[in-house]
Amino acid sequence: MVKPHAWHFDQECIDINRIPLHTNLFKFQNANFITDHKIFWLQTLLPVPYHLCRTPIVVHSEINSRAVQILEQKGWVTAHWFSHAALAKDWFRYAEHDPILQYKTFIDANRFLIYNRAWTGTREYRLALAEMLATQGLLPYCKTSLSFQDEGKHYSQHKWRRPQWQPKIALEDYFQPNSTASVASADFESRDYSRMVIEVVLETIFDTDHVSLTEKSLRPMATATPFILAGPAHSLQYLRRYGFETFSPWINESYDLEIDAPKRLVMIVQELSRLAKLGHKKFKIVLDNCQTIAYRNRARFFHHDFHTEVFEEYRNGMQQAVAKAQCTVDTRLWKLVQHLHSPQQQKWVDDFVRGKKLVNQC
Repeated sequence: MVKPHAWHFDQECIDINRIPLHTNLFKFQNANFITDHKIFWLQTLLPVPYHLCRTPIVVHSEINSRAVQILEQKGWVTAHWFSHAALAKDWFRYAEHDPILQYKTFIDANRFLIYNRAWTGTREYRLALAEMLATQGLLPYCKTSLSFQDEGKHYSQHKWRRPQWQPKIALEDYFQPNSTASVASADFESRDYSRMVIEVVLETIFDTDHVSLTEKSLRPMATATPFILAGPAHSLQYLRRYGFETFSPWINESYDLEIDAPKRLVMIVQELSRLAKLGHKKFKIVLDNCQTIAYRNRARFFHHDFHTEVFEEYRNGMQQAVAKAQCTVDTRLWKLVQHLHSPQQQKWVDDFVRGKKLVNQC
């Protein structure tokens, strides 16, 4: 009753349409109350269907987010948590002990590893990337494949959110089909990471203003793999916040600063072309230096300090959010039902309310 309720959008981006922001009237014992009908319905499912704390909390995993700004403007309390780091620590835990990943070999073939499966929703850019790889002659340097259908539809039947990502070639003429199940993102294939390669990580979101990274960006950390990150602008900066290193100057990472999504994708492909054109010796020098950084990232990923930092972020963020949400309480419903509680319970609630900022008292 004295704890606020929280909505967790910590694994997917905040969907502002699923969060109630408007108010309706509901009637309780012949009295009208202004509240959100969805929140009230949610509260009726809980053991205590009325809360003294009327300020909701949203837990999220994104930065530079317009959705977060809207919620805060509406009076919601927000807390950031890189939840996919916690998930990845569990999903990729065997990589710490996998002997295949301990000492990688250099074979100058398939310089780039690119997993490309789903492409609907926010992932449409992946088909544009596939077209660029094919038309610019980069496929001989890539270990990759492509799913031609997603959510039961062929890409030629897809209704495009962003028409600029629609390919103009028949991708079946260039790619082997990818039939991998979605659960594969929670695992890794040792053989793919046994050699020294550069992984091109295709994040779930790309053409957005906010950054929200998933386990995909942490798989190269666990497997000690150099990477280029196809995500929103400033995604590499987000990873650096957690103590990971990136690969400049050996890899040109200026793409991470480009706000315009189509330009950013072009810059990524241009860097792949530059690396593909390097001779055997020069590419090995680049890869040797990047691999040294990747081993340090792996050590960071599996270190207890990183584990502690991730969970302390959640603990501290929630403690601050709860404290802020509890600063203002609404006693209207409590005044209607307090007679149903024992004197001891009433005193306990009164002690809690005392000293708080009250709103909408009857």
